Amino acid sequence: MLVPDTESITKDPSLTFYNGEAAEAFEQFSEARDPDDERVFQTTKQPLNRTFRHVSEEIGVKVTVQRLCWWVATAMNRYGVDAFCGRTPSSVLEKHYLDYSPDSLKDIYDEAGLTVLG
Repeated sequence: MLVPDTESITKDPSLTFYNGEAAEAFEQFSEARDPDDERVFQTTKQPLNRTFRHVSEEIGVKVTVQRLCWWVATAMNRYGVDAFCGRTPSSVLEKHYLDYSPDSLKDIYDEAGLTVLG
């Protein structure tokens, strides 16, 4: 489970989960990480965009951060959950009677079985 430590005016930063596929990819990525830099993704926008462009050319499908966010949001919306996009219920009834606990959201995420590569 990942919990962002940022704040937003338009939405509540929300937790998210990752699966075994993402864990494997991160292990490969983490070998080049600077141990003195505590950021998860130690990059800036320009190299990241360059990497996405290169991957897009290799696989023949345009991949961007926005498209990946859209894909996850759409997939999770099929399960009736917008909390992965930072959108949690705002009415009093929703706040008190819907279960958006980390355990409940993890169960929903696991049930969705999202994979990028397979």
